[in-house]
Formats: sequence, C-alpha cells, structure tokens
Amino acid sequence: MIKAIIQSLLTLILLAAVLIGIYAFKVLEYKKSESALTKAPLVVVLTGGSNRLETAIDLLKNDKATILLISGAHPDTRFEDMFPTLTSALDKRLSECCVIMDTQPKDTQSNASKTVQWVEQHNINNIILVTSDYHMPRSILEFEHFLPSLSIQAYSVAPKDFDLLSKNTWKTYLMEGLKYWGAWVRYNLQTITPPMTDEAS
Repeated sequence: MIKAIIQSLLTLILLAAVLIGIYAFKVLEYKKSESALTKAPLVVVLTGGSNRLETAIDLLKNDKATILLISGAHPDTRFEDMFPTLTSALDKRLSECCVIMDTQPKDTQSNASKTVQWVEQHNINNIILVTSDYHMPRSILEFEHFLPSLSIQAYSVAPKDFDLLSKNTWKTYLMEGLKYWGAWVRYNLQTITPPMTDEAS
C-alpha cells in the first residue's frame, strides 16, 4: 500500500516536472531580438503586463509594423494616457494614423478572438504579437485556435520587476503555466470529443 502511494507520488512529481519543463521551453522559445523580426502589417499588443505597451510602440516607431492594435485597452483610456512621455511630433503622428485601441477583449481568449476578427476583415495574414514572456505560450495557443493559418511572429518581453529569486515571480510563472495547460487540455478535448447530435442530446 505504502509502495503504491510512493509510486503514485513519484509519478505525479515526474509528470509535473515534464509539464513545467515543456512550458519553460516554450517561454524561452519565443524570446528573440528585434532584429530577428521581419516587417508585418500589424503589431498586436495584449495589455495587462509591464513593458508590453512600451515595447510595441517602439516596434511601430522602428518601422517593424504599419499599424499597432492595442487589445484589451480600458474603454476610457486614451493613447496619450497610456504614453504620457511620448510627446514628439512623430509620436503624435503615430497615435493619430497608426494606433487602434480595441476595448472589447477582457481576457486572453477574447484578445485572440477579437483580433482574429479584425485581421480577417482587413485581409491580414501576418502579425507581430507582443506580450509578457510568461503569457506568450498561452497567447499563441489561443490565436492558433481561432485562426491556424495566421502567421505569428512572437515577441515576448520580460516584466519590469522580474527577479528569479522573488516568490512573486515564481508564483506568476506557475499560475500562468497552469492556465496554459488548462487551455491546452480544453482545446485538445474539443478535437477528440465528437459533437453532440440530436439523438445524444
């Protein structure tokens, strides 16, 4: 009995280690330098984490994309509220011509679904996606679910307060890892579960 319990615990520990390892690999997989990006019609930034907006506007200013879509912006937020330090003529021109704020999304899933609707309406098939490194694996999963044919250049950013020795850092990555695997299970169950028929319902 005790041996069976120990074996079960070891199996769970091994499984957890494998899942954590895969998630960690994916976090690292999406880290790249700006020079590795090719210009895209659209850069999409998912709000909610530090460094995301600043990084996205830099990509726009550096001509890595033509349009910036801010997904998940608060309904009352203006561009100048998000970037109070961007006061140059270039910044103002960019905000007027090239920045779109989508206030409808409330979570990662709706970030993906609403953005996919927008890119399909505008016949865009290639985007640069900006979000925090810990958030990128799940974001890619959501986007690929809604539009598998969309070409995504992932450009992840580290949080400002990243500290490998911080308990909050480990908590953030652990919780996001759980969310990633939750989304992975949800979408994979959809692919193997047959749709309900009238007879079954």
